[in-house]
Amino acid sequence: MLQDCATLSTTEAEYIAASKATKEAISLHLLSADFSAKDRINHPAPTLYCNSQSAIHLTTNPLYHTKKKHIDVRYHHIRELISDKNLEVYKVDIEVNIADNLTKTLPDQRFNTLRGHMGLQQASEQRRVERKAEGK
Repeated sequence: MLQDCATLSTTEAEYIAASKATKEAISLHLLSADFSAKDRINHPAPTLYCNSQSAIHLTTNPLYHTKKKHIDVRYHHIRELISDKNLEVYKVDIEVNIADNLTKTLPDQRFNTLRGHMGLQQASEQRRVERKAEGK
C-alpha cells in the first residue's frame, strides 16, 4: 500500500486514482445492471471523468511512455477496459469540476458556483426556501 502513495508524478497519481475509480465504477455498473435483467444488454458502459489530460492519454495510448514505467502493472487494467469499449473516459472541464470543492481552497464565487452544481445550498438559503414554501 505504501507504493500507492509514493508516486513520482501527478500524472502517475491521477492514473492510479483513475484505475481505482474504474474498479468502483465497474462494480456499481454491474450491480445496477443486475437490478433489471432486460436492460442488461442495452446498459451503457460506465463513464469516467478525469481532470488530467496526461492520465487520459496514458489510458488510451498503448505505446510506451516514460511516465508509466514506474506504474505497477495492476493499474493498467483500465487500458484494456477502454480498448474493449467497456469504459469511456472523458476530460472534465475545469469550470464544472465539482470535485474541486472537496479538494481545493477556492474563491467564494467559484465555491458557490460549484456548490450549486452539487445541488447544495447554505443553511440560510435552505431556510429561506422552506419559509417561502410554507407561505411565511
